[in-house]
Amino acid sequence: MNSSKAALIVLFVSLFMVMPGCGKKVNDGSGGDAEVSEAGQQAGGQFEKALALWKEGQREQAAETFLEIDWAQGLGFSLESVFSLSEKEFVVLAADERNQMQQEAMGITRTMRELVQHVVSVGSGKEYDEAEKCFEAVRDCGKALSESDGLLLVKMTGEAIEKLASKELANLP
Repeated sequence: MNSSKAALIVLFVSLFMVMPGCGKKVNDGSGGDAEVSEAGQQAGGQFEKALALWKEGQREQAAETFLEIDWAQGLGFSLESVFSLSEKEFVVLAADERNQMQQEAMGITRTMRELVQHVVSVGSGKEYDEAEKCFEAVRDCGKALSESDGLLLVKMTGEAIEKLASKELANLP
């Protein structure tokens, strides 16, 4: 596959999820508005905070923030986040906007993978209960991503994260 085809594929799978937020209404891509939960926005805000801490080099604080997230509440990203767009919203953007959003999304998913790998590494060096806590948090994050209503990139990233965590959980003594 040549690089332009690969770039096109990445372009069309590049953004994240329809966002839950603070009781706000957001466009869900279906022509109607979706009600979003305060708890979902809080979880998403914590996830964004963990990613920002990671990018700032505050690795341990990022991991601690990640471990505190209640993944069952959903992944509500801020309206400003590239991951608040749906596939339908992404496709209708102008080409230059899509390219910019694609680059931003790829950077965020790269940061996300690094953070998740760090949490797994932290868990690997811990006693059973602490290791299990780390691996379950990673698994729950992956599940939330893979079950989102967002873009294919989100779902695929979530599936990979969930698979990694499941493998680590299965390897616990």
